[in-house]
Amino acid sequence: TRYLGFGRIFSGKITRGQNVFVIGAKKKKIQTKKDKLSGSDIVEIKIDNVYVFNAQHPEGVETAYAGNVVGIGCL
Repeated sequence: TRYLGFGRIFSGKITRGQNVFVIGAKKKKIQTKKDKLSGSDIVEIKIDNVYVFNAQHPEGVETAYAGNVVGIGCL
């Protein structure tokens, strides 16, 4: 199942293809593709798509910068 995460970038930038850590509610262990830890709530993923939102209309972009409200694909 694929999800789309939403948020605001406070500093720096987010780029398509970048690896990031997604932190869930439990904040247990780190899970990477190398270490398949069962029950982990922190997972490393590669961002497939980045969307910048202008009103209700998402616009697919390669890079989004600080201050933007973004959607991140492949969560």
